[in-house]
Amino acid sequence: MKKKILVSVIAGLIAATMSMTAYAADWIQDSNGWKYGEYNGYFMNYVGGWEEIDGKWYCFDHISGYMQHDIVVDGYTLGSDGAWDGNVPVIPEDPNKGNPYVPQYTYSFLSGGPNTEYADILTLTRKFKVNGSYLKNQWVRIYSNEGKWNGYVYVGNDGVTIKVGESHDGFTIDETGYYRPEIYHGTYKENGKRTLQVGDTLSDSADVLEERIDTNGNTYYLLSSDTTAVSFNENSEIDANSLVIGFSAFKYNPDTNTIYPFSNDGTAIYEDFEFEKSYDLKIPNTELRGTALVEYCKQNNILILVSISNRDNGIGVSFLYCYE
Repeated sequence: MKKKILVSVIAGLIAATMSMTAYAADWIQDSNGWKYGEYNGYFMNYVGGWEEIDGKWYCFDHISGYMQHDIVVDGYTLGSDGAWDGNVPVIPEDPNKGNPYVPQYTYSFLSGGPNTEYADILTLTRKFKVNGSYLKNQWVRIYSNEGKWNGYVYVGNDGVTIKVGESHDGFTIDETGYYRPEIYHGTYKENGKRTLQVGDTLSDSADVLEERIDTNGNTYYLLSSDTTAVSFNENSEIDANSLVIGFSAFKYNPDTNTIYPFSNDGTAIYEDFEFEKSYDLKIPNTELRGTALVEYCKQNNILILVSISNRDNGIGVSFLYCYE
Protein backbone atom coordinates (compact mmCIF):
# COMPACT_ATOMS: atom_id res chain seq x y z
CA MET A 1 0.00 0.00 0.00
CA LYS A 2 2.76 2.42 0.90
CA LYS A 3 4.53 1.68 -2.33
CA LYS A 4 1.40 2.40 -4.35
CA ILE A 5 0.82 5.67 -2.52
CA LEU A 6 4.41 6.74 -3.12
CA VAL A 7 4.18 5.97 -6.80
CA SER A 8 0.89 7.81 -6.98
CA VAL A 9 2.32 10.91 -5.30
CA ILE A 10 5.35 10.96 -7.57
CA ALA A 11 3.14 10.52 -10.60
CA GLY A 12 1.02 13.40 -9.35
CA LEU A 13 4.09 15.61 -8.94
CA ILE A 14 5.25 14.76 -12.43
CA ALA A 15 1.85 15.57 -13.82
CA ALA A 16 1.76 18.86 -11.91
CA THR A 17 5.22 19.74 -13.17
CA MET A 18 4.28 18.97 -16.74
CA SER A 19 1.15 21.11 -16.50
CA MET A 20 2.81 24.21 -14.99
CA THR A 21 1.49 27.42 -16.53
CA ALA A 22 3.84 29.56 -18.66
CA TYR A 23 3.52 33.27 -17.97
CA ALA A 24 4.31 36.05 -20.47
CA ALA A 25 5.96 39.34 -19.60
CA ASP A 26 3.55 42.26 -19.44
CA TRP A 27 3.14 45.88 -18.43
CA ILE A 28 1.80 46.58 -14.92
CA GLN A 29 0.43 49.97 -13.88
CA ASP A 30 -0.28 51.37 -10.43
CA SER A 31 -0.70 54.85 -8.97
CA ASN A 32 3.05 55.51 -9.22
CA GLY A 33 3.56 54.55 -12.84
CA TRP A 34 4.40 51.61 -15.09
CA LYS A 35 6.53 48.53 -14.53
CA TYR A 36 7.38 45.64 -16.82
CA GLY A 37 7.86 42.08 -15.71
CA GLU A 38 6.49 38.58 -15.59
CA TYR A 39 4.75 36.43 -13.00
CA ASN A 40 6.68 33.25 -12.17
CA GLY A 41 3.79 31.56 -10.43
CA TYR A 42 4.68 33.02 -7.05
CA PHE A 43 5.56 36.70 -7.49
CA MET A 44 6.32 39.33 -10.14
CA ASN A 45 9.86 39.69 -11.52
CA TYR A 46 10.27 43.29 -12.68
CA VAL A 47 13.02 44.43 -15.03
CA GLY A 48 15.52 47.15 -14.14
CA GLY A 49 17.77 49.27 -16.33
CA TRP A 50 17.51 49.34 -20.12
CA GLU A 51 15.10 46.91 -21.76
CA GLU A 52 14.05 46.47 -25.38
CA ILE A 53 10.29 45.81 -25.61
CA ASP A 54 8.48 45.35 -28.93
CA GLY A 55 11.31 47.04 -30.80
CA LYS A 56 11.53 50.08 -28.49
CA TRP A 57 14.01 50.83 -25.71
CA TYR A 58 12.84 51.75 -22.22
CA CYS A 59 14.72 52.43 -18.99
CA PHE A 60 13.44 51.21 -15.64
CA ASP A 61 14.64 52.32 -12.22
CA HIS A 62 16.94 49.65 -10.77
CA ILE A 63 15.42 49.96 -7.28
CA SER A 64 11.72 50.71 -7.73
CA GLY A 65 11.32 49.10 -11.15
CA TYR A 66 9.25 52.02 -12.48
CA MET A 67 9.61 53.12 -16.10
CA GLN A 68 11.34 56.45 -16.48
CA HIS A 69 9.96 59.07 -18.86
CA ASP A 70 10.39 62.70 -19.91
CA ILE A 71 14.02 62.56 -18.87
CA VAL A 72 17.52 62.09 -20.28
CA VAL A 73 19.21 58.89 -19.05
CA ASP A 74 22.81 58.09 -19.94
CA GLY A 75 22.55 60.72 -22.67
CA TYR A 76 19.44 59.12 -24.24
CA THR A 77 16.15 61.10 -24.29
CA LEU A 78 13.02 59.31 -23.10
CA GLY A 79 9.62 60.63 -24.23
CA SER A 80 6.35 60.86 -22.34
CA ASP A 81 5.64 57.24 -23.24
CA GLY A 82 9.00 56.22 -21.77
CA ALA A 83 10.45 55.10 -25.10
CA TRP A 84 13.87 56.30 -26.28
CA ASP A 85 13.36 58.85 -29.06
CA GLY A 86 16.01 57.18 -31.23
CA ASN A 87 18.47 60.08 -31.21
CA VAL A 88 21.99 58.87 -30.42
CA PRO A 89 24.02 61.18 -28.14
CA VAL A 90 26.92 63.03 -29.72
CA ILE A 91 29.93 60.73 -29.59
CA PRO A 92 32.94 62.59 -28.17
CA GLU A 93 36.24 62.35 -29.97
CA ASP A 94 38.44 59.55 -28.78
CA PRO A 95 40.98 61.11 -26.36
CA ASN A 96 43.41 58.36 -27.41
CA LYS A 97 43.38 59.57 -31.01
CA GLY A 98 46.93 59.23 -32.31
CA ASN A 99 47.90 56.64 -29.69
CA PRO A 100 49.44 53.72 -31.63
CA TYR A 101 48.44 51.33 -28.83
CA VAL A 102 44.69 51.66 -29.39
CA PRO A 103 42.99 48.54 -30.84
CA GLN A 104 41.02 48.81 -34.07
CA TYR A 105 37.47 49.21 -32.77
CA THR A 106 34.30 49.15 -34.88
CA TYR A 107 31.70 50.82 -32.65
CA SER A 108 31.54 53.42 -29.88
CA PHE A 109 28.86 53.02 -27.23
CA LEU A 110 27.82 55.18 -24.31
CA SER A 111 28.33 53.32 -21.04
CA GLY A 112 24.96 52.12 -19.78
CA GLY A 113 23.14 53.00 -23.00
CA PRO A 114 20.43 50.91 -24.68
CA ASN A 115 22.92 49.09 -26.93
CA THR A 116 24.80 47.70 -23.96
CA GLU A 117 23.88 45.14 -21.33
CA TYR A 118 25.79 43.22 -18.69
CA ALA A 119 26.25 39.52 -19.38
CA ASP A 120 27.52 39.11 -15.80
CA ILE A 121 27.82 42.07 -13.44
CA LEU A 122 30.20 40.15 -11.17
CA THR A 123 32.77 39.60 -13.94
CA LEU A 124 32.07 42.98 -15.61
CA THR A 125 31.36 41.23 -18.91
CA ARG A 126 28.98 42.85 -21.39
CA LYS A 127 27.04 42.30 -24.61
CA PHE A 128 26.29 44.81 -27.37
CA LYS A 129 23.30 44.71 -29.69
CA VAL A 130 23.24 46.37 -33.12
CA ASN A 131 20.20 46.08 -35.40
CA GLY A 132 18.81 43.27 -33.29
CA SER A 133 21.98 41.13 -33.28
CA TYR A 134 24.79 40.85 -30.74
CA LEU A 135 28.28 41.84 -31.86
CA LYS A 136 30.99 39.19 -32.02
CA ASN A 137 34.76 39.02 -32.54
CA GLN A 138 35.55 42.74 -32.46
CA TRP A 139 36.78 45.58 -30.29
CA VAL A 140 34.29 48.15 -29.00
CA ARG A 141 34.99 51.55 -27.45
CA ILE A 142 33.05 52.61 -24.34
CA TYR A 143 32.80 56.27 -23.30
CA SER A 144 31.12 58.17 -20.48
CA ASN A 145 28.30 60.63 -20.94
CA GLU A 146 30.71 63.50 -20.30
CA GLY A 147 33.41 61.99 -22.48
CA LYS A 148 35.85 62.21 -19.55
CA TRP A 149 37.13 58.67 -19.93
CA ASN A 150 36.91 55.76 -22.26
CA GLY A 151 38.08 52.20 -22.48
CA TYR A 152 38.01 49.34 -24.91
CA VAL A 153 36.49 45.87 -24.61
CA TYR A 154 36.76 42.85 -26.87
CA VAL A 155 33.65 40.83 -27.73
CA GLY A 156 34.38 37.15 -28.30
CA ASN A 157 32.73 34.57 -30.51
CA ASP A 158 30.02 34.00 -27.88
CA GLY A 159 28.99 37.67 -28.01
CA VAL A 160 30.34 38.34 -24.52
CA THR A 161 33.32 40.55 -23.68
CA ILE A 162 36.46 38.86 -22.42
CA LYS A 163 37.04 38.97 -18.66
CA VAL A 164 39.37 40.93 -16.41
CA GLY A 165 42.93 39.70 -16.87
CA GLU A 166 42.27 38.20 -20.29
CA SER A 167 43.97 39.50 -23.44
CA HIS A 168 43.34 39.79 -27.17
CA ASP A 169 45.64 41.21 -29.84
CA GLY A 170 48.16 41.80 -27.05
CA PHE A 171 45.81 44.12 -25.10
CA THR A 172 44.81 43.09 -21.57
CA ILE A 173 41.55 43.94 -19.77
CA ASP A 174 42.36 45.56 -16.42
CA GLU A 175 40.52 45.41 -13.10
CA THR A 176 37.98 48.03 -14.24
CA GLY A 177 36.76 45.76 -17.05
CA TYR A 178 38.44 47.72 -19.85
CA TYR A 179 41.67 47.94 -21.76
CA ARG A 180 42.93 51.49 -21.13
CA PRO A 181 45.97 52.40 -23.26
CA GLU A 182 46.64 55.62 -21.38
CA ILE A 183 47.64 53.62 -18.31
CA TYR A 184 50.52 51.70 -19.90
CA HIS A 185 51.10 53.70 -23.09
CA GLY A 186 50.15 57.27 -22.17
CA THR A 187 47.77 59.59 -24.00
CA TYR A 188 49.25 61.08 -27.16
CA LYS A 189 48.86 64.80 -27.83
CA GLU A 190 48.73 66.80 -31.06
CA ASN A 191 52.38 67.76 -30.58
CA GLY A 192 53.32 64.08 -30.87
CA LYS A 193 54.21 63.79 -27.19
CA ARG A 194 52.36 61.77 -24.56
CA THR A 195 51.38 61.81 -20.92
CA LEU A 196 53.13 59.76 -18.25
CA GLN A 197 52.44 56.03 -18.20
CA VAL A 198 53.01 53.27 -15.69
CA GLY A 199 56.71 52.41 -15.64
CA ASP A 200 57.99 55.85 -16.66
CA THR A 201 60.92 57.43 -14.82
CA LEU A 202 62.16 61.00 -14.62
CA SER A 203 65.58 62.20 -13.53
CA ASP A 204 66.05 65.04 -11.07
CA SER A 205 68.89 67.47 -10.36
CA ALA A 206 68.93 67.02 -6.59
CA ASP A 207 72.26 66.46 -4.86
CA VAL A 208 71.50 63.03 -3.37
CA LEU A 209 73.94 61.80 -0.74
CA GLU A 210 72.33 58.44 -0.04
CA GLU A 211 69.38 56.26 -1.01
CA ARG A 212 67.48 54.68 1.88
CA ILE A 213 64.55 52.31 2.41
CA ASP A 214 62.21 52.22 5.39
CA THR A 215 60.71 49.12 7.03
CA ASN A 216 57.75 49.15 4.63
CA GLY A 217 59.93 49.28 1.52
CA ASN A 218 59.51 53.00 0.79
CA THR A 219 62.54 54.51 -0.92
CA TYR A 220 63.67 57.98 0.10
CA TYR A 221 66.73 60.10 -0.61
CA LEU A 222 69.04 61.99 1.75
CA LEU A 223 69.85 65.43 0.36
CA SER A 224 72.76 67.70 1.10
CA SER A 225 71.80 70.62 3.35
CA ASP A 226 72.48 73.16 0.61
CA THR A 227 69.93 71.56 -1.73
CA THR A 228 66.82 73.72 -1.39
CA ALA A 229 65.41 73.45 -4.91
CA VAL A 230 65.00 70.76 -7.53
CA SER A 231 64.50 70.54 -11.29
CA PHE A 232 63.78 67.68 -13.66
CA ASN A 233 65.63 66.89 -16.84
CA GLU A 234 63.94 67.18 -20.22
CA ASN A 235 62.19 64.10 -21.58
CA SER A 236 61.48 64.48 -25.29
CA GLU A 237 58.62 61.94 -25.21
CA ILE A 238 56.60 63.55 -22.42
CA ASP A 239 54.20 66.49 -22.81
CA ALA A 240 54.98 68.82 -19.89
CA ASN A 241 51.70 70.73 -20.38
CA SER A 242 49.83 67.58 -19.32
CA LEU A 243 51.58 67.44 -15.96
CA VAL A 244 51.44 69.09 -12.56
CA ILE A 245 54.04 69.07 -9.80
CA GLY A 246 52.98 68.62 -6.20
CA PHE A 247 54.65 69.07 -2.80
CA SER A 248 53.51 67.40 0.41
CA ALA A 249 55.01 66.44 3.77
CA PHE A 250 55.72 63.10 5.41
CA LYS A 251 57.17 62.32 8.82
CA TYR A 252 59.87 59.81 9.67
CA ASN A 253 59.78 57.72 12.85
CA PRO A 254 63.38 56.72 13.64
CA ASP A 255 62.30 54.23 16.31
CA THR A 256 60.36 52.08 13.82
CA ASN A 257 62.09 53.23 10.60
CA THR A 258 58.70 54.05 9.06
CA ILE A 259 57.28 56.96 7.09
CA TYR A 260 53.74 58.31 7.29
CA PRO A 261 51.81 61.36 5.97
CA PHE A 262 52.37 64.50 7.99
CA SER A 263 49.78 66.92 6.55
CA ASN A 264 46.79 66.12 8.72
CA ASP A 265 44.35 67.75 6.32
CA GLY A 266 45.76 65.85 3.36
CA THR A 267 46.65 69.00 1.47
CA ALA A 268 49.39 69.39 -1.10
CA ILE A 269 50.79 72.32 -3.06
CA TYR A 270 50.34 72.01 -6.83
CA GLU A 271 51.91 74.02 -9.64
CA ASP A 272 52.15 73.80 -13.41
CA PHE A 273 55.06 71.65 -14.46
CA GLU A 274 57.98 72.51 -16.73
CA PHE A 275 61.10 70.52 -17.49
CA GLU A 276 64.39 72.16 -16.44
CA LYS A 277 62.57 74.67 -14.23
CA SER A 278 63.95 75.11 -10.71
CA TYR A 279 61.29 74.58 -8.00
CA ASP A 280 61.86 75.65 -4.40
CA LEU A 281 61.29 72.71 -2.07
CA LYS A 282 58.28 73.40 0.14
CA ILE A 283 55.64 71.73 2.28
CA PRO A 284 51.98 72.66 2.97
CA ASN A 285 50.88 74.94 5.80
CA THR A 286 54.15 76.82 6.11
CA GLU A 287 55.92 79.58 4.21
CA LEU A 288 59.37 78.25 5.12
CA ARG A 289 61.82 78.05 2.24
CA GLY A 290 65.54 77.60 1.76
CA THR A 291 67.76 76.94 4.77
CA ALA A 292 64.87 77.68 7.17
CA LEU A 293 62.91 74.79 5.68
CA VAL A 294 65.99 72.52 5.79
CA GLU A 295 66.43 73.16 9.53
CA TYR A 296 62.72 72.66 10.20
CA CYS A 297 62.78 69.30 8.41
CA LYS A 298 65.89 68.20 10.30
CA GLN A 299 64.49 69.10 13.71
CA ASN A 300 61.09 67.48 13.09
CA ASN A 301 62.07 64.46 10.96
CA ILE A 302 60.05 65.80 8.03
CA LEU A 303 60.39 64.39 4.52
CA ILE A 304 59.31 66.26 1.37
CA LEU A 305 57.38 64.35 -1.26
CA VAL A 306 57.67 65.80 -4.76
CA SER A 307 55.30 64.23 -7.30
CA ILE A 308 54.92 64.83 -11.03
CA SER A 309 51.64 63.46 -12.36
CA ASN A 310 49.17 63.63 -15.23
CA ARG A 311 46.39 66.16 -14.84
CA ASP A 312 43.72 63.76 -16.10
CA ASN A 313 44.37 60.44 -14.36
CA GLY A 314 46.94 60.98 -11.61
CA ILE A 315 49.54 58.58 -13.00
CA GLY A 316 52.98 59.89 -12.17
CA VAL A 317 56.33 59.56 -10.48
CA SER A 318 57.42 60.76 -7.05
CA PHE A 319 60.58 61.56 -5.13
CA LEU A 320 60.78 61.50 -1.33
CA TYR A 321 63.55 63.69 0.11
CA CYS A 322 64.95 64.15 3.62
CA TYR A 323 67.73 65.99 5.47
CA GLU A 324 69.71 65.06 8.55
